[in-house]
Amino acid sequence: MFPIEQFIANAKEANRSDEFLDEAKNYIFNLEVEGYPVLFSLVHLSISMGVESDYIRALTSGKNQLVSSDPAYNTNCNSYRETRYKYFKLRKRSNGFRTISAPHKDLKYIQKWIYFNILCKHKLSSSCKGFVPGLSIKDNARVHEGASTILKIDLLKFFDTITEKRVYGVFASMGYLKNLCVTMARLCCCNHREDYWDSYSEQDKEILFDLFKERSAVLPQGAPSSPMLANIIAKRMDERFEKLSVCTSLKSIVRILCDIFTFVESTGLKIPKKARNFFC
Repeated sequence: MFPIEQFIANAKEANRSDEFLDEAKNYIFNLEVEGYPVLFSLVHLSISMGVESDYIRALTSGKNQLVSSDPAYNTNCNSYRETRYKYFKLRKRSNGFRTISAPHKDLKYIQKWIYFNILCKHKLSSSCKGFVPGLSIKDNARVHEGASTILKIDLLKFFDTITEKRVYGVFASMGYLKNLCVTMARLCCCNHREDYWDSYSEQDKEILFDLFKERSAVLPQGAPSSPMLANIIAKRMDERFEKLSVCTSLKSIVRILCDIFTFVESTGLKIPKKARNFFC
């Protein structure tokens, strides 16, 4: 619980205006009612984490490459931040490789703090089963019992489509101050190396043209905060698919991982072979 009485006493001693106090109290209330920790600045965040504020600044400062419509936000390409990741590839079950950006233990600690103290407090859609505390693969399998047909869809480079600007939007929607939203977004994202973008197929480049052109910082596959951020960002998509299941013969729609959906049908829906090959 935030020590609001002490905060008010200190603010009055510093001759803060009544308007300031009202805005601060509303800010505190809006965060606490959702269970989020109250944070006012980068220094406040670093104290709460137990991390040196200079180190947080080193991770989140750098030259601005892209300015969004919100003047408080600039996409950051920071060479030091990228040194705090280990980049490697893992072979997929299907063809190809998955690029992993694994944070070093110092940055991993910071991302875990954000995950446990902020992201886990956010309410997700009921159809989201992947990377949700308290749920397992059994919860996903239970939904499929008795299904005659299951359609599995894997979204193309889903983490790459979640840019720093979108992560900034997550923290802004929670009610945090803009400067903190920028800081936390930068702590949770990183830039791919150039050889990663070079590995895009011509089809990928065409489908994700703007993303490929901008090459902004995105959610790293390998960071502990990434799956939950992806779940939060996909919440609206989950809810739209849930409405679709109500309006159609689909029994249910479940997101078993951040970027994989399963559509379950119990009345004999026939999925064309071409569609099965494309989506599965």
